Amino acid sequence: MKITYASQEDLKNLISFFENHIKKADFSEYYYEYFCPYGLKAAIKRWQVIILKLDDNIMWAIRFYPRKKENHVSLYQFALSEQVRWKGILEKMLKFTWYSYFWFKATTDLELNSYFQKQKWELSKIEEKFNYWKIKI
Repeated sequence: MKITYASQEDLKNLISFFENHIKKADFSEYYYEYFCPYGLKAAIKRWQVIILKLDDNIMWAIRFYPRKKENHVSLYQFALSEQVRWKGILEKMLKFTWYSYFWFKATTDLELNSYFQKQKWELSKIEEKFNYWKIKI
């Protein structure tokens, strides 16, 4: 198991990984950019994509965005392989970034909300159709 920043050589595999592990039906209304290869390529150049590899296969991928004005990092996109739902791996990957405060915005009807609740993220606010989750690492 190896946690590392993604490189341009990982781009093709990352695009495929996200396409296979994120349900477009759940996100297409608000997050169409999740499926844009150009945005992913730019995030890799800015060192804002972390991957976990097992035997050279991507098993987890995280895309994040540091928000300087708000003094936190948005967990912009993440996906994991069904095979590696290890407890605490998301936290280890977030620690790899060296940032402390992370936020994630999810539509209120998204199944992912239960994940954040189980992982002890704090629901900081509910606004219109969105839940705003935060955690300090």
